[in-house]
Amino acid sequence: MLLALALVTAAHAAPLSPTVGGLDAARAVQVLIRNGDQVNVADCNDAAVGADAAIDGRWTCGPVAQRPEQGQIGLLVDGKLTEVGEARWEGPARALSIRRESGAWSLSTESELNPEVPGAIAAGPGQIVVLRVEGFSDSGAPVIRLQGEAGSVQLSCGDDGRFPDVERNDGRLGCAGLAPGRALTASLYGAGGSQSALGQVTLPDDAVAEVVVDVAAGRLEPRPFGAFSAVLAPEVKVESVPPAPPEGLPVVEDPEGAGAPAVPLPTENAPPVPLLSGDPAPVPPGSESGPASRVLLFGLMAAAVAGGLVVASRKTRRNGDLPALERLPSPPLLPGGPTVLAGGCQLRCPDPASLAKALLPTLA
Repeated sequence: MLLALALVTAAHAAPLSPTVGGLDAARAVQVLIRNGDQVNVADCNDAAVGADAAIDGRWTCGPVAQRPEQGQIGLLVDGKLTEVGEARWEGPARALSIRRESGAWSLSTESELNPEVPGAIAAGPGQIVVLRVEGFSDSGAPVIRLQGEAGSVQLSCGDDGRFPDVERNDGRLGCAGLAPGRALTASLYGAGGSQSALGQVTLPDDAVAEVVVDVAAGRLEPRPFGAFSAVLAPEVKVESVPPAPPEGLPVVEDPEGAGAPAVPLPTENAPPVPLLSGDPAPVPPGSESGPASRVLLFGLMAAAVAGGLVVASRKTRRNGDLPALERLPSPPLLPGGPTVLAGGCQLRCPDPASLAKALLPTLA
């Protein structure tokens, strides 16, 4: 009984040690687990160091002491961030396996996705440095060169909102890459090849080190990673907002309360829509047709009448029963818009009775 209790307690206290596979020539790998506003970093290696048992082609990470129930999973490979997906755990067991294959990432919280690779070469661990650049006012994106005991690297900085940048076009740039040592000398190269020394900095003993670079003051200050923002952006829920009705129109709310958007209706004093000529026709009460459908209806009616008039005039002109038709100018349907009789004409007959007598057979 005591042994079983001890095993259950040990299972509940077991840390999370993710594995990563399918990597080619990587030098630094870290697994990021974001749960709310907290980001846990699990450093990985395939050099039989720490949690890694052997050089077998599987990068073993961690251990992660915190036991999250769920989290967004990200992967840093030589300073480049990839969002792998969301992980959820149930019960006391904690496992996380990530694998890249055919350009796609797979994730599992139940089974191991990474088989052993015979003849694998030791790789890692490696440290990543993230730079937050402030006070850079020149045009273009700068390049920061870091010199350390392991050589030098050049990090391209950007302000496009993508990692390692935080917010697009906020004047604070981000750069990230493999750190060539802990004691570093930094230089900035701007547009046109201009160079300026930034100073020296000693990185903390962290898998991912963050440094604030003040260009104007020439100061480099280490900070805890993720102090200024979460690494993996949280999910943003976009709520649809119905557009506001035009000014001067009352709003009729959804009578059923089902969340339908409010519908603006014309007021009694709203200006009428001009039709063809003369006084505008009133809108019948309770009509459900909108302005577009009314425009189409009157346009079709006008075209039919105009066509009938032309046909009737030709017939009656031969018989001599209908007086000559008078052509009228066609005003625009809407102010500044085209006329509904574009390409046709508008006619007037001084004898409506003769016109109707000649027109009805044609329309029928």
